[in-house]
Amino acid sequence: MTGDEVQVAFTKYDGSPHWHIGTRLLGDDEHGTWLHSPAGTPTWRPGLAFTYDRANVLCVPRGQHWAATLYDGGGTSHVTTYVDITTPATWSAGRVTMSDLDLDVVQRTGEEPFVDDEDEFELHRVRYAYPPQLQAAARAASASVLAAVRARQAPFDGTTAQRWLSVADPAWLPVAPPEQPPA
Repeated sequence: MTGDEVQVAFTKYDGSPHWHIGTRLLGDDEHGTWLHSPAGTPTWRPGLAFTYDRANVLCVPRGQHWAATLYDGGGTSHVTTYVDITTPATWSAGRVTMSDLDLDVVQRTGEEPFVDDEDEFELHRVRYAYPPQLQAAARAASASVLAAVRARQAPFDGTTAQRWLSVADPAWLPVAPPEQPPA
């Protein structure tokens, strides 16, 4: 339901924890489900934790091999768009989970977008035994997302994310930090 807290859990393909983020559900549109993390939101992965220095929205499309984090202006990072190539998202009560497949499409202010972490993809496709169909889907998703970001097609047009950011509560923070595995 709109306004509910949703824990975002990115895993590696073997199910081990990767990024975990507390978000708030904003709603759905033709692009997918939109989640919000205001400045000050804690996030972590094994061995690293930090707090977002600016607001962002996460678009989780239905049945697609990606999830896009679109950032508000300001902050110390120049990244405006960060798209994780993933397995399609699965939803359960208060949680969305997807496996990070290493490839990312990144856009920084004033720069051309690019595909990042191809070296990690090559390493992990062997280590985690990505099936051939999954490898092909990840490569196809990174190519199509890169083309859409270059063309500034929605939801990568800037306007779509700003519309969702405009209805988000900038003062809201997750009630509890995302779950961390035992030390």
